[in-house]
Amino acid sequence: AAGSTYRALVAGSVGEQFRDVAKIAEVALKELAEDEVLVKVVYAGVNGGCETFRARGEFAFASNRESDSGFALGAEGVGVVAAIGSAVEGFAEGDAVCFVGSGFAE
Repeated sequence: AAGSTYRALVAGSVGEQFRDVAKIAEVALKELAEDEVLVKVVYAGVNGGCETFRARGEFAFASNRESDSGFALGAEGVGVVAAIGSAVEGFAEGDAVCFVGSGFAE
């Protein structure tokens, strides 16, 4: 069973370098919507160029410059389905999956 929080690598704002903005945060685990899947991350892809652009708020990540609440770091990952929403079809707990978005999280 999932706990009530998880750790994630996040940025509170943009900065010149990834290491300047990255921090570990304890994040509240939101209740799953009926069409969502909760994934326990096993491995995350590391793309130095992409994360530098994300941290600086450049190119496809320009909206990070406008974020008042910070933003998640990391992109792709693989993991195991830990829970599924009531309307999800085609996935079951324990399935191996890949995903894009917020890869640097538990």
